[in-house]
Amino acid sequence: MKNKIILILIILIPSLIYFLFELSEANFKKMAFYGPKTVDAKGDTVYYTLPEKALAFNEIYLEKGTDGSGTVYFTAPFNDSSANKDKAFIAILLKPGFKEKISGVLEYEKYKASKIKEVPIMLVNTNLQDLPDLGAAGSDKRNYSEKYLKDSLGISLPNFHLVFMKDDAFWKGPKTEFDYSVYTSLFFNRKPVHVFDYFAVLVDKGHHIRGYYDPTYVAEVKRMIEEYKHLVLKDEHAEMQKNNAIEQK
Repeated sequence: MKNKIILILIILIPSLIYFLFELSEANFKKMAFYGPKTVDAKGDTVYYTLPEKALAFNEIYLEKGTDGSGTVYFTAPFNDSSANKDKAFIAILLKPGFKEKISGVLEYEKYKASKIKEVPIMLVNTNLQDLPDLGAAGSDKRNYSEKYLKDSLGISLPNFHLVFMKDDAFWKGPKTEFDYSVYTSLFFNRKPVHVFDYFAVLVDKGHHIRGYYDPTYVAEVKRMIEEYKHLVLKDEHAEMQKNNAIEQK
């Protein structure tokens, strides 16, 4: 009798765990997909996906010319293992006067760092012609993004990154004037009417747009963080199920 009970428990426990996961927040909470939707040949919904050019971020670096002639700015691709490649992230467009527009984010960074420090935030720079010289010495390369954000905005958390769009489609001329219309056509494609182009955009690991948040309000930043963490939890749950399925074969 005892052996039968043990056998039943062995059979039931994995099913119970699976059932609890299915009812957990990871699957219970539903988040919208934004952008145009289409239907494939099988009748399944195909959600809008950002193209590769919208994900080609470069982070800005800085060095002093070896001949002593002023400051040279250059960039490095932002796609290494520490960045956002194939992970959910937040993108915020830095327009003129942007500091006021991200006041809610700045308040969280200053007073609630523990809550926001795990969220990769891409601050998209739109002006490469008027970057301040932050005092590079000799020809030593330094991370301009980190120093600029600290000196200009007081941001010291490493999850914030000053980036620019690498693809020429985002620029009028040789990286001289940012084309806002291209950016908004991709990140705000068929956006809700209450959403504006300075809003923070949540992009999931599949490059779908999953949320818009007004970064001037602390409450919106809180919602942004919660929904980012929800996506990460759901991805981890899906990966665990995938690994379990492979082990059972």
